[in-house]
Amino acid sequence: MSELITMKLRADRRRQHLLTGVSAVTIIALMNISVPAQAGDDSKRPLLWIELGGQLDQLSGNPEKFKPPFVPSIDTGVFTSPSKVQQWPLFSHGMEGSISFQPDGGDWQFAASLRYGRSSGGKSVHQLSAPVSATDIVSFPGSNAFHSALRAPGANLFTDTTAQYRTKNLIIDFAAGRDVGLGMFGQYGSSIVEGGIRFAQFSSGSSVGINANTEFHWTYQIFSFPFEYIRFPHSHWHAYTASEQEQRSFHGVGPSISWKVSDVFAGNPDESELELDWGLNAAVLFGRQRAKMHHETAGRNFKQGNLVSNITFPPLSGDRSHSVVVPNAGGFASLSLKFPNAKLSLGYRADFFFGAMDGGIDTRKSENRGFFGPFASVSIGVGGSSD
Repeated sequence: MSELITMKLRADRRRQHLLTGVSAVTIIALMNISVPAQAGDDSKRPLLWIELGGQLDQLSGNPEKFKPPFVPSIDTGVFTSPSKVQQWPLFSHGMEGSISFQPDGGDWQFAASLRYGRSSGGKSVHQLSAPVSATDIVSFPGSNAFHSALRAPGANLFTDTTAQYRTKNLIIDFAAGRDVGLGMFGQYGSSIVEGGIRFAQFSSGSSVGINANTEFHWTYQIFSFPFEYIRFPHSHWHAYTASEQEQRSFHGVGPSISWKVSDVFAGNPDESELELDWGLNAAVLFGRQRAKMHHETAGRNFKQGNLVSNITFPPLSGDRSHSVVVPNAGGFASLSLKFPNAKLSLGYRADFFFGAMDGGIDTRKSENRGFFGPFASVSIGVGGSSD
């Protein structure tokens, strides 16, 4: 427990250092802003752009599902498999923000951006099925007398599966770029190539619990005498319980490069413009992935409602950590309505991190982590100078 607390404190410190760095960049940029342009002076253009937005990302790269040894006895078509109950959230939602600064009269641009997303979910399924009753038989062959009675099974078949999940992701970029050309549709476009540093942090956790009574069957004890025949049924079933807790994470930092293009295809810069913005990005992150988990399974055999024997399974605990090199590639496209000092954007973005997570349970298994989905943002321009 103390180790988990120490890990959390270290993660909090790293997050505070990163946010402090972003704040420092903001303060430095603000200190270099010229006096705001006077109203009605169309020769002025913003030096600083502040962007805020939100995104809805579909997630890819789910870890391995927990399948204790007794699951095949449930996967008979009568009950929903515990594997189907273990469904990670399909989407994450979050916020994003960026600050970009372009010195007066220059082609260089400096930017810092942050994207944060999270998701949580869970599912619980309880199913019940009553086994068939058995029949007691007592007969007296010599007299043709016959007697039978139903015997209740004494227990129901059932499955009870509960799964809870949570994920978090944080991506921070610091970049410097230069406008290297015009857009495709006119003189007001831009084509900016950027290089910088990208930091990424992903974490996920889950908790799964499974309880089940399975494999119910009857056996018969038979007594046969010269003048009497007796068949006496005995009920048998297996009761299982299993649980799993896991925590997975990746932290990495490395060089990045991107290409961002803005093409103006309608309007004019003095009033409003329609832009098609698109771009590509790539990075190589050097970091560490970790997977920490514990799961245990227990079973019991019953006969006529009495415990006959225990079924033992060795518990497993693991704490794996590996240094990894994670390639990252992505891109975006958006349609924007731009004013002299404001911009509204709506688009779609994808980012993939290859081999970032350890998705295995008993052994390591590299999994990709991907985010792709729509986003919307609002940008405000501040400051200006004569062209």
